[in-house]
Amino acid sequence: MMNRQKGFSLLEVLVAFLILSVGLLGVASLQATSIRAGTSSMLRTLSLLSSQEIIERMQANTSAIPSYASALSGAPTAPTPRCSQQNGAIAAACTPEQLAINDVFEWKQNLAAQFGGLGAQSSITVTPQGNLMNVAITIQWDERTSQRSTQANTVDDGTVQQSYAVNVLILPTT
Repeated sequence: MMNRQKGFSLLEVLVAFLILSVGLLGVASLQATSIRAGTSSMLRTLSLLSSQEIIERMQANTSAIPSYASALSGAPTAPTPRCSQQNGAIAAACTPEQLAINDVFEWKQNLAAQFGGLGAQSSITVTPQGNLMNVAITIQWDERTSQRSTQANTVDDGTVQQSYAVNVLILPTT
């Protein structure tokens, strides 16, 4: 009579461990992809909110809409006078053009804070369209990506430039 073996053999344990490790590597890859997608979604949401912010500022100051596009050119420097409240101090009385310059400066500061070192760039283009002003706002940033290269299955870790653009028509006041 033959003695029946009880328990698992070493080979069965190794095969089970191999299957488990492949599954755990798949879960880790899925987690990394999920984090990357979440970050991308967050940056797109930030760009949407930032563009909405400058549009609302333009709608509140419709008499100076062309000044928003011209204020965006060049390096952002603090406008004089500051048209917004700073550290509890009363804001200076400003013309609509000065307010536009101040709005763009604060918007650029917010973009730099929100996008950190992602190379965020923005543009505002204003073109008349009948009695309306067509305002085009574009925000671009660099996003890290990991894509499979077509050559020898190598992974190319680099950056890709993403952008968000919105067009809106605003009725200016005179």
